[in-house]
Amino acid sequence: MSLNVTEEITIDAPADAVWKVVGDFFGLSQWLPTTTCEETDAVDGKKTRLITMTVTGAKLVEALDEVNEEAKSIKFHVVESPFPITNCNTEMKVHDLGDGKSKFTWASDCDPKPGTGDSVKPLLAQLYKGGNGALKAHMEEASS
Repeated sequence: MSLNVTEEITIDAPADAVWKVVGDFFGLSQWLPTTTCEETDAVDGKKTRLITMTVTGAKLVEALDEVNEEAKSIKFHVVESPFPITNCNTEMKVHDLGDGKSKFTWASDCDPKPGTGDSVKPLLAQLYKGGNGALKAHMEEASS
């Protein structure tokens, strides 16, 4: 069974400005203040980041798969996670809505670890909603 989680938010900031922040694989903590993010040893030759959740101390390792500047899309996968998931592939994408607005989409496709069913889906959705809200606040504060 595969879990699909997608959260979107409209941001009152130009898509190019939002993409400049989102497209920086190692810059997560600049807009998601509940994390620290640092480059770590490459996995299978791919750039890899270690994310630490500052509130809980939980650690997550993600490897970069693709950055598409034209589509304003960044794709990566989870290498190690404190959450009961495996085979988790994520995409963050910025869409230009015109008039200085953009839409940010954070989507993942993951397999739950055996015995957990889809119980992790609400947790991921909550994390993505919180992250989207943090990005919106960061970008709208920067553009005001």
